[in-house]
Amino acid sequence: MPSWFKPSNIAIGLAALTGLANAAHYDVTVGKGGQLKFEPETLTAQPGDTVTYRFFAKNHAVAQSTFNNPCQIQENGIFSGFTPNTSPDVAAPTTFTITVNDTKPLWFYWPYMGNTFDAYKAKAQQAATPSTPPVGTLPAGGERKLHIDVGFNGSLVFNPNNVNELVGTILEFGYNPANHSIVQSSFDKPCQPLDAGGFAAPFVPTKQTPSGATFEVAVTDDKPIWFYCAQTAKTHCQAGMVGAVNAPAQGEKTFDAFRALAAKAPPSTIPPNTPLVGTLKVNGTVVADVRGSVLNVTDLHTELVQGDDAVAPPPSATGSSSCSTGGQKWRVTPRRPSPWTRRAAQP
Repeated sequence: MPSWFKPSNIAIGLAALTGLANAAHYDVTVGKGGQLKFEPETLTAQPGDTVTYRFFAKNHAVAQSTFNNPCQIQENGIFSGFTPNTSPDVAAPTTFTITVNDTKPLWFYWPYMGNTFDAYKAKAQQAATPSTPPVGTLPAGGERKLHIDVGFNGSLVFNPNNVNELVGTILEFGYNPANHSIVQSSFDKPCQPLDAGGFAAPFVPTKQTPSGATFEVAVTDDKPIWFYCAQTAKTHCQAGMVGAVNAPAQGEKTFDAFRALAAKAPPSTIPPNTPLVGTLKVNGTVVADVRGSVLNVTDLHTELVQGDDAVAPPPSATGSSSCSTGGQKWRVTPRRPSPWTRRAAQP
């Protein structure tokens, strides 16, 4: 049994008050600074509020219990899944978010492996070895999300670019300058779209970090997921802008082997219409169809500036779509098809 399954007195109580109000959001750190504690340990939240757990070194999780059994996983209770992280000071890119649904107290412990919080914590100190989910237990009762920066720090990289994640985790790709895309491929064809059923997100020309544009797709099984940026200026995929989720650590199909294969690949392509499979959002609002492979951001958000360095990838259908949020309307106006003028994007 791994050493992080030792018993501990770590516990957190989340009490939900009656009455509805504007939803609030709270952050809770797990193991920050090498301390075996949640911070804060207690919260008072309204129904509808959300709580996001951020994980630090070394390998922690959040699990729900009852008050009387502080270190035992409650049947059908909330569980985040374990989140490895080598840093005690920088949070893992994977988070876990729950929504407070009612007024009942929620009690949590850390499977490291009068009903007041102090009383709950005292019980935890005397409890038996914390129960630990079997290997492969999936997250439940909340949203587990891995954030991946696209074009991290101005470089031609996804960050992180090689990770292991649990089934059910949401991969959230966050766009950065200057003009990137996200396309799923097979291992054998690193810079070409998957033949069928793969995800694809459009080019988003932007000068802002963060841009406000994201693309989300769920991990639906434990098979490797391979992806790349299809930008042809400076041949991003061939230059190493590729990524993998749940790639084998050994053998012929490792992430390093995929990246080496990409370096020798023919010019990259992207499906003519995006997004596919996943969900594209701009400032939290879903954009269902850009009717092409480039998101024209100028009509969406004044800070998403499309510069002269924007590259027009392969042509796509003409047309426009519109949506509204909170009474504010905006349009998605894709570029017209050929002739396309290709200009070098600043990577």
